[in-house]
Amino acid sequence: MKAGLSTTSTKGSDSSRNSTPPISPPSGIPSSALPQPIVIEVPKDAIKIRIQADTPKAPDQPSSLQSLSDWAGPAVAIAAVFAVHRLTQIRDKEKAVFDLHKAIGESTGSIKSVIMTAWEDESSEKRVAAIQQAKWRLQQIGGLVERLRRMSLRRRLRLAIFFCPITMIKLTEEMGVLRDQITVDPFDDPTRGPVQGKSEDVEQAIGSFLQSLDEALLCWMD
Repeated sequence: MKAGLSTTSTKGSDSSRNSTPPISPPSGIPSSALPQPIVIEVPKDAIKIRIQADTPKAPDQPSSLQSLSDWAGPAVAIAAVFAVHRLTQIRDKEKAVFDLHKAIGESTGSIKSVIMTAWEDESSEKRVAAIQQAKWRLQQIGGLVERLRRMSLRRRLRLAIFFCPITMIKLTEEMGVLRDQITVDPFDDPTRGPVQGKSEDVEQAIGSFLQSLDEALLCWMD
């Protein structure tokens, strides 16, 4: 390959058609006085062409993991606050239910003496007074049972996410059975005399109700 101050090529010939024609030397100057072109022989193997393309670097962008970590902190904090608040509510509700369950059990267990006085006492005045007191205390226990039902009302999340059955401690039917067994005729008849042999029936009715009360609480806690 030949290279010099003046080189020609096909591409150069094509481009010289549209370029300005070369300026001719002034007349009267011999050609030997003009500078002669220098030709340098370069081996073909000595020419190496290296092409390096600069790839533009994309601007740094925040990664999705970084964005997720920015949101994770506040989200976890909010979830923790909500969980603590929810657990506090559940704990307070369970404590109130336990206290009410205890109050019903104590009131029911202590009513036996009043019931037996109303059935068996020889004094007519004491029987009438005991009958009124027994009916009043049964009414109070019935109110506590209804309050326990409303207080224990809640939804329980089971295995399925959208299956949330309603659970409660419902003893309305058991309370009616207790009242009927204790105040069976002629319990509230003021003209009757003392009736013996009711102790076993009263104890059985009270024991059955207390057992139902405990079982309902255990099922509610499960």
